[in-house]
Amino acid sequence: MANGTDQIEFSFAGHCKVTITLQEEKNNVLVMLKQSNIPTDEKNKMNIYVGCSNGWTFWLANLKAFLEHGILLNETTMDLKKIPLSSFQFVNM
Repeated sequence: MANGTDQIEFSFAGHCKVTITLQEEKNNVLVMLKQSNIPTDEKNKMNIYVGCSNGWTFWLANLKAFLEHGILLNETTMDLKKIPLSSFQFVNM
């Protein structure tokens, strides 16, 4: 769902909801991301709360680096999918 100007909302990681809002502030645009409806069992607290917070933080920083400097911060030459917990430690997944 999107409002066509400054907000988009989508499902993510099962039943979670992600809302991204853009807000203009002193000639800049702030990107605010909120993930909600995260299950509170131990597995989901680790996989979704910790994993997604690491992922969202990195990918937003990566987007900023690319838009402002034309560089990518993520690993692009190695396939890290076979390393246990790689999605928590590395972010090219």
